[in-house]
Amino acid sequence: MPGLSFEVGKAEDLGFFAAASFDAILNVESSHCYGDLGAFVREVRRVLRPEGHFLCADFRSRDELDAWRAGLLAAGLRLVVARDITPGAVAGLDADDERKRRLIKAQVERPLRRAFHRFAALRGTALYDEIRCGTMVYCVFVLQNCAATVNADNPP
Repeated sequence: MPGLSFEVGKAEDLGFFAAASFDAILNVESSHCYGDLGAFVREVRRVLRPEGHFLCADFRSRDELDAWRAGLLAAGLRLVVARDITPGAVAGLDADDERKRRLIKAQVERPLRRAFHRFAALRGTALYDEIRCGTMVYCVFVLQNCAATVNADNPP
């Protein structure tokens, strides 16, 4: 596809992108793996154009929800939308469970299947149970960069 490219790098260091170079950044189900959420969000703000949007969907334990929200806001982005979509996530997991089971069985070697089941949050796994009972929440956030100018020489 013309104009499409892929970069391999570290989310907490997007130095290979110029400041204010993106209208939107989408982050789905990965921020819980980052070693430094604050560094990631600061980099997001740096590479977002003024008025650009950061869209984030991920899961955390209910106990971590306030700290997660605070971490997203700490870089100075403005919160536009915050929504707990846990019930919809459970419905999606239920609706897709059998298809994912068949896919894993067909494409994953037997010794690795249990790990793939956990990763896919299939019914009967700890992650599925935590999401279903509400100890793990799935949220979406839309944040906006309201900074007039953000660049490497003038960090937030």
